[in-house]
Amino acid sequence: MTVGDHQRCWQRFGGRPTAECADAVPLRWPGVWTPGDTVIHQEVWRGRLWAARPMRVIEDTPGRILLWMPHRTRRKVPITPPSRPDPPGRHRRVIENLDRGDWAFGEHVWDVSCLWILDPAAWHSTWVSWRPDGSHLGWYINFQMPMTRTSPGFEAMDLMLDVVAEP
Repeated sequence: MTVGDHQRCWQRFGGRPTAECADAVPLRWPGVWTPGDTVIHQEVWRGRLWAARPMRVIEDTPGRILLWMPHRTRRKVPITPPSRPDPPGRHRRVIENLDRGDWAFGEHVWDVSCLWILDPAAWHSTWVSWRPDGSHLGWYINFQMPMTRTSPGFEAMDLMLDVVAEP
């Protein structure tokens, strides 16, 4: 079997080797991304792009993905469309935008540096964050849909429940 056969098998099963394609699993994981590649992490709600951010690949293996998002990264985030009033408070705004499905996009500049640690099949990711001065900000467990591979990078929708731990 060729590397292309392996990749097609993995794509068919969500980008991960599975029992269904055990004969296609090579002795060495070829990976889709190499360290240093820039990928796009997308969040999609009901078939529509919710948010997108560029990230740097640190590691991409069957059991672990490490992604880096440095301080000052520009990302696309959902905002209330200009055709209706902006609800007060972030949580209410997020819920209303998700419910209506009519959000627009704004730009947000990330204010810390983050290393994302992911098991591609897990329903969470762990973020380790540092302030701009390099001091450790803390740990963040983000509950999310399991990661899937896409042509520009990865997709996983945030489930809006988090655990925050300070150092």
